[in-house]
Amino acid sequence: MVQATSSHERMSAIPVAVKGSSSHDRMGALPAAITRPSHAIKQAQMMRTPMPLSVEDSIPLPPPAANTVGDTPSGSISYTPAAQTQPGSQAARSTIKVILKPTLEVVRGERLGVSYPILEGKNIIGRTVNQPADIDLTGQERIEQVWTSRQHALISFDGRAMIVEDLKSLNGTFVNRVRLHPGQQRVLQPNDVIQVGTVQIRVLVVAEKIEG
Repeated sequence: MVQATSSHERMSAIPVAVKGSSSHDRMGALPAAITRPSHAIKQAQMMRTPMPLSVEDSIPLPPPAANTVGDTPSGSISYTPAAQTQPGSQAARSTIKVILKPTLEVVRGERLGVSYPILEGKNIIGRTVNQPADIDLTGQERIEQVWTSRQHALISFDGRAMIVEDLKSLNGTFVNRVRLHPGQQRVLQPNDVIQVGTVQIRVLVVAEKIEG
């Protein structure tokens, strides 16, 4: 059986807020290490924090410059420093001069592989009969089939460029299978093939470097 309770007893069961108490007092004080870190904790945190790198420290340094690189027996790379040239020395004043030495090599004829040098100035290609030829192709054709004129073509060389032209030959001059008209000039390039009569000769150029 439920006993009757008075209104005074029912009201006393309601929780009553305590006057004058703040939310901080109700929640309780936070630990001191969180709200107010001590000077010793701050100093310890600063000692553990690394100093920021400067811009120079953050960029990796390139490997040392080398003149020659070789493999050592252990497989690592060894560097040989390049020689330094002092300003005004003889090595600094020296220059390199390139000299071209062109030649003509027979690739079709009776004597394959024969080489003819091209000298500075005018070089006449033909056969030495009554008058000389600088590039004499006598003996490069069969006796029954001689189509090379005595003065067939001309190559002019000024030390840098070679120019070929036909000298009004009977059977014509060809460069890479293209016929040159009499008086027509054409600049020659390395590996060009010139045909005079039945003989084909290839242009070869060797560059020689000389220090001056």
